[in-house]
Amino acid sequence: MSDFYKDHNLTDEEISRYGRQMITADFDVRHQEKLKNSAVLIVGCGGLGNPVALYLAGAGIGKLGLVDFDTIDISNIHRQIGFTIEDVGKKKTETLKNAILARNPNVEVEIYDTFFNKDNAMEIIKEYTVVADCSDNMPTRYTVNEACFLTHTPLAMGSAVGWAGQFTFYHINPAGPCYRCLYPNPSKNTINMSCNEKGIMGPVVGIVGNIQAIEIMKFCAFGESSYSDVMYNYDAFDGRFFNVKLRPKSPNCESCIVGLTQVNDYQMLCDRIAGQTPLSEIIPEEYRVTTFEFRESLKNDPDAVVIDVRPINEFKIAHHPRATNIPVNEFSYENGGLQTVI
Repeated sequence: MSDFYKDHNLTDEEISRYGRQMITADFDVRHQEKLKNSAVLIVGCGGLGNPVALYLAGAGIGKLGLVDFDTIDISNIHRQIGFTIEDVGKKKTETLKNAILARNPNVEVEIYDTFFNKDNAMEIIKEYTVVADCSDNMPTRYTVNEACFLTHTPLAMGSAVGWAGQFTFYHINPAGPCYRCLYPNPSKNTINMSCNEKGIMGPVVGIVGNIQAIEIMKFCAFGESSYSDVMYNYDAFDGRFFNVKLRPKSPNCESCIVGLTQVNDYQMLCDRIAGQTPLSEIIPEEYRVTTFEFRESLKNDPDAVVIDVRPINEFKIAHHPRATNIPVNEFSYENGGLQTVI
């Protein structure tokens, strides 16, 4: 193509690479240039971060930032598609960077092998056009939301747990709600809604991550998203997709209305709510039983009763042969005493 006149900054290789995109209806070479000139920060390089990063790299986003402090575990492989079994034990950021560059060496990739928190959030975000929240915990979500509000950075937030997923684009419409407008107060129920506690079906994060990627592309190319002030919901178990119109900005929001000047310490707040207290403060030493003591007790007392309070699906994976399963969610307190609902 070098003999043809071009009034754009794409190379011949880029025209070949992104050609199928640029002949798609309503998308052309000017939009591809906008993708090339955009920078997207991905907070969390797990089940959502993998497809978001790989598809944005494939689409030709000019720069990707990757934030994560974790290493790859074998339990990640079923849903984190940029990793393989050979990557177990390696840093997620560095491994995902290599996977991106293997697919598209034209993309600039910056890695932040750190815990994303109130002290570094705004400094990291300021370099980017859009932030993709692909994290898996509540403190990070609240932190990302406030940092994006303070830096006037659009926030593409995805989430997934169990069979369900959601996506919303915040901070595009000034009158629209922020994340804390919708979820003003962290609670134990929401804080514990993570894949570690509730599980996750692999394809669910793939679907939500792909929604994030295409909406980020649309925003970078056109300056808008179909999910500003709208929440996309996916129920994989029942095979349902539905949208929910979000209410306007809350007049009492402590993040986007009441004169916020710096990011709050949500890690401390959420840890306190979640009851992240040292074991020694919950169960005194004299009431704890070691695995050796447990084994000896059962050996010496053939009539001892063992109650396993985990959910039934966890109990079925592995349990002590003498254990009886009574899930903790079947317990109730009535008239001052502990009872089971059976």
